[in-house]
Amino acid sequence: MRRVIGLFILTILSGSIVFAAGNDSKKVQRLIAKGDKAFDNFVYVKAVDYYEKALDEKAKFDAEVSLKIADSYRLMNKPRSAEPWYAKVEDTEVMTEQDLMNYAQILLRNGKDQKAKEISSQIKVLDLSKFERLKKIDNVEIYYADSAAYYVENMNINTPESEFSPTYLDDGFVFVSNRDRDGVIKQATYGWDDTYFLDLYYAKVEDGKILEPEPMTKRINTIFHEGPAVFFDDGNKLIFTRNNFNLGEERTSVEGVNMLKLYYTEKDKKGKWGKPTTLPFNSDDYSVGHPTFDDASQTLYFASDMPGGQGNSDIYKVKYLDGKWGTPENLGDKINTIEDELFPFIGEDGDLYFASEGHPGIGGLDVYAVNLEDESSEVKNMGYPINTPDDDFAMIIDGKVGYLSSNRLGGRGYDDIYKVYLYKYDITARLVDFDSGEELDGSIVATDLKDESALAETEDEGKVYFNIIRGKEIKFSGAKDGYKSNELSFSTLDIPLEADSFVVDIPLRKPNLFADVIRVTSPTSLDLFSNDEALRFFDGSMEELKKDLDAKYYKIADIYDVESIYYDFDKANIREDAQQSLDALVEVLNKFEDFTVQLGAHTDSRGSNTYNDYLAKRRVKAAYDYLIENGVKAERISTGSFGEEELLNDCGDGVPCNKQQHQLNRRTEVRLEVKK
Repeated sequence: MRRVIGLFILTILSGSIVFAAGNDSKKVQRLIAKGDKAFDNFVYVKAVDYYEKALDEKAKFDAEVSLKIADSYRLMNKPRSAEPWYAKVEDTEVMTEQDLMNYAQILLRNGKDQKAKEISSQIKVLDLSKFERLKKIDNVEIYYADSAAYYVENMNINTPESEFSPTYLDDGFVFVSNRDRDGVIKQATYGWDDTYFLDLYYAKVEDGKILEPEPMTKRINTIFHEGPAVFFDDGNKLIFTRNNFNLGEERTSVEGVNMLKLYYTEKDKKGKWGKPTTLPFNSDDYSVGHPTFDDASQTLYFASDMPGGQGNSDIYKVKYLDGKWGTPENLGDKINTIEDELFPFIGEDGDLYFASEGHPGIGGLDVYAVNLEDESSEVKNMGYPINTPDDDFAMIIDGKVGYLSSNRLGGRGYDDIYKVYLYKYDITARLVDFDSGEELDGSIVATDLKDESALAETEDEGKVYFNIIRGKEIKFSGAKDGYKSNELSFSTLDIPLEADSFVVDIPLRKPNLFADVIRVTSPTSLDLFSNDEALRFFDGSMEELKKDLDAKYYKIADIYDVESIYYDFDKANIREDAQQSLDALVEVLNKFEDFTVQLGAHTDSRGSNTYNDYLAKRRVKAAYDYLIENGVKAERISTGSFGEEELLNDCGDGVPCNKQQHQLNRRTEVRLEVKK
């Protein structure tokens, strides 16, 4: 792939390092000279061969030759081969700041971020403020967060050579390849890396199966490079990338570089492609390529290193109206960086997908997306597994399925085309009644739990819609007048993989649940019960019970007060105030059948202990009989008599006390319990 994009950057790389001959033998000098010539002519495979032979002949290490080998591998897009050669010379005087930058970028592409940071810290003169990827290499882990949203698989159209940059056509797609064509006389090889020149191939898809790719017509494919292309106007028009070569005449820039140009052709009435013509904004002095076309706006997007851009190569757009091309317009520094931006593609809803080495990312070229119709949309790294430490580029997508080009580890060839499955869902969130399940109006706010960004919201419709990728955690907040507000968390991992849409219900409960409270008062305690959780005992104050019920959406309906029974001196009969207390107790026992009651009778200290024991038994029996007579079953009542054993004050034998103090001790206390 770099043999295509490399033509964008060759103008800054021409000119070789002039090595000092020193005391080298003539053979070594000849080998180095041949290596220099091959390097200057961009024949890097031969350059490496000559340089390595020269090193074999030399008696000692040569940093300059080693650096040249490193640069050759870098320009052939072989970062793993380049890295050890840069490592050999990283501490030598031959390393310029540009060499350090090149080494740092090789390390980034090999996934060695901390080493890249260490090397870049040695750069003092070059302004690194615009190199966003170097500045943010400590945050690489964030690009692995959405890995559940995509599945990437290699395709059977790939060969040991390169296949990349697909574009949709009819029931299939066209792609670029330098594959060896069986039964055809060997094509010319490209000196840059000794591979075949690139051609365009069409792969038809039938019933989900990709048929054997066929090369496009010779009117389009030539003996030199044909690269990324785009079809538009229902596949009747084609714009494609080609070397600056036409009718056997090769054109080069003033520096001697063979540039890329965009060519246009369309089908005639017989369905045959016409003679390709160059677009008016091509030039012999800069490259133009990697086209994509937006039919809706009749706009062509492409990559170019034309003067006046942001960096090495930028993405541009140009209008196509009434068969005429406008003036190319740079997409600006939001998208374009000081490095390379390449392989644009316009997707759904105005999304621009492109490859870049300048934006923060994982490795070499990464794929990014930005919505061109939304000025607030930020450039987003597509993350793993779309992006890897290797080159990932030329992504196209239609709905939930697309294609991606990559030279990642584990591929079949140098560059491979991968099929991409996007797990993305249309989410409907709605308010529903907790009990009936009926939909409600009201407000909903959906928030991404990771970054707290709002996904969707409504003030009164009770329903929101949005689209989101798999692997996201969402918080839904719902509210409606007359209902208790509710929040719930939801993970899109819970949605079936094959689903296209999903409905999330946010239940709201009416705060009209009512609780009955039983308050049992005795001189020594306050016992509280509520009908929440089967008439449970509540260990706390009345205020604490109210707060507890409120937190569970209960309102207190009725409070039933049950009090101790009091007696006249030396009497066991049920007096009028005692009858009221017992009637309240009967009401509670009849309404709440889970209760049992304990009756405990007491006397004051006057009289003998024996008499008071007898009197207490009479008193508890009178209370017991009253409950039985009013319908309370005997098995729900237990009794106890304590005489004067449990006085509530100091009014014991011989202690002078007033009537009120003695009255406090003449009582039958009531204790309620819930059946187990």
